[in-house]
Amino acid sequence: MDKYEAVRDQIRQARIERSVYLADLLSDIVVDGWKAIRSVTDRAIGHARAKPATRTNVFTFDV
Repeated sequence: MDKYEAVRDQIRQARIERSVYLADLLSDIVVDGWKAIRSVTDRAIGHARAKPATRTNVFTFDV
């Protein structure tokens, strides 16, 4: 066994673990971003579909 072979294996393993960690972190960012975008659009659609308040002293434009 080469004296540096064990160190090389540890470095290779560390690189693999770092890659997996970064991939997991990136996927969490993408999923959380998607959920945030979806939440904002759902709220915007909900406000757009909501009926306006029925107050007699407010003038509104119906488009």
